Amino acid sequence: MHNILRPAALAPLALALFAAAPLPVQAQSSLKLGEVELDASLTLDGIFARRYSGKEGTPAGFGHAHGDEDHGHHHGHSHALENGFNAGHSEIGLRARTDLFDGVLTIGFDDEDVKVEEAYLVTRALPAGLRVKAGKFLSDIGYVNSRHPHDWSFVERPLVNQYLFGDHGLLERGVQLSYTLPTRSFAMLGVEVLQGNGEGLDRYDDGALSARKSGPRLLTAFAKFGPDLGDRHALQAGVSGGTSRQNVRVDAHGDHTHYIDGDAWFAGADLMYRYDAGRS
Repeated sequence: MHNILRPAALAPLALALFAAAPLPVQAQSSLKLGEVELDASLTLDGIFARRYSGKEGTPAGFGHAHGDEDHGHHHGHSHALENGFNAGHSEIGLRARTDLFDGVLTIGFDDEDVKVEEAYLVTRALPAGLRVKAGKFLSDIGYVNSRHPHDWSFVERPLVNQYLFGDHGLLERGVQLSYTLPTRSFAMLGVEVLQGNGEGLDRYDDGALSARKSGPRLLTAFAKFGPDLGDRHALQAGVSGGTSRQNVRVDAHGDHTHYIDGDAWFAGADLMYRYDAGRS
């Protein structure tokens, strides 16, 4: 059982024993230079955590290495929370708007790492509801994957997303084409062609066993639908899926290394309902 508090200001620490409340501190400003509108934001996130369960293990089928240790993992440090105070996932965000494009840059950092999380362009003026996104971005599969941690109503990434795609979700370089249908209710279809060099199902390690090294190696597709239910109710349903080519190094013993080489696929459905009680 996890009980975790994200404090935006000082609060009684006793709340951390009984509640999980994501409350990041966020500041934002805007500036217009000629035809370009610039937005900048800073999100600082701190977490107080207390775990009451024992050591957590990896579910069967998700770990590749002997002894439940993934010796071949090549994508950085652990995101596990320690008991007590933790530096959460903080971000610096920059967005530039023109008549034709939006440009987005998101830099994420914590107490161990600083890196560019997203850097992409997205069109604003294509006809017939079409939109193209290109660069490094969070995939639009599902409902949670494309949202950053400070936009969640919870603290930790859903386990199914984490174990399939890694601690950062499905975050890749590539191109997305989406189409918003001309209907009264929200309806969107999309496909993504991605490099396939992530942390989970899209992982691809350099190795001698596979000759299929050139990307892109990951294809995804998604559909989203949201009826108009008025100001206080929101509903969105979606389906998504994808396929990837993998070449994963799982462990090394002296003079030999083990690899898993092959194809992988996933499919899923998501449903979100939100009610606004109208309280101030």
